[in-house]
Amino acid sequence: MEYNPLYDADKGFKLMPSSFHDIGDVEFQDNWGRVWVDLGTSDFFAIDVLLNCLTVLSSEYLGIQQVVFGGRNMGDWKRG
Repeated sequence: MEYNPLYDADKGFKLMPSSFHDIGDVEFQDNWGRVWVDLGTSDFFAIDVLLNCLTVLSSEYLGIQQVVFGGRNMGDWKRG
């Protein structure tokens, strides 16, 4: 059987890297939790991976009810 990968390593090396630039610590307040993520040059696939991670975390451990993207202030979140 001949090995024929779909991924072209030469093309991959020529593209701009796509990764999260920084991920902050999770902060909690009352029944809210938030985390700061700098997506940088990451693509939509990275957002999909992040949402899938949150889905598994929710179904197995936490029961996340809402995910919000963007903004610095969430409702009455107290600065600390």
